[in-house]
Amino acid sequence: MVQTATTYTARVTDGVAMRIATIGAGNIGRAFASLAIEAGHEVLVSNSRDPKTLDQFARESGALTGSADDAAAFGDLVLVAIPFVRALELEQGRLAGKIVVDANNYYPERDGAIRELDDNEITTSELVARRFPDADWSRPSTRSWPAT
Repeated sequence: MVQTATTYTARVTDGVAMRIATIGAGNIGRAFASLAIEAGHEVLVSNSRDPKTLDQFARESGALTGSADDAAAFGDLVLVAIPFVRALELEQGRLAGKIVVDANNYYPERDGAIRELDDNEITTSELVARRFPDADWSRPSTRSWPAT
């Protein structure tokens, strides 16, 4: 049986350092979740559809599944890996006090034009951090370096 946030009961497990959640279960969210599980963390993944759509990934990886609200409540650290405009629509108070890893990218064709970004007045991370001032935001480096 796949555990969901609503069926999950807290258990004490030695060596589990953090509860980590992903809001978004695409390539980035699943890779992040898999690595966190391999490192010994408890992980909950969510997507914009029914959490049951993540059952296979949960069975294979050991992740829990739930909604975006479940993920925000569950995680000490929350990866946000959804379309940029959807990240701005998350409920503001849900991420308060959380460490949030921002894996969003702005694509005007998908997200619609955002003047401040298009005019280079602010970065995507600054805009998201301003929207959620009570969360601790972090932006990972996504640059690839050539092998030497």
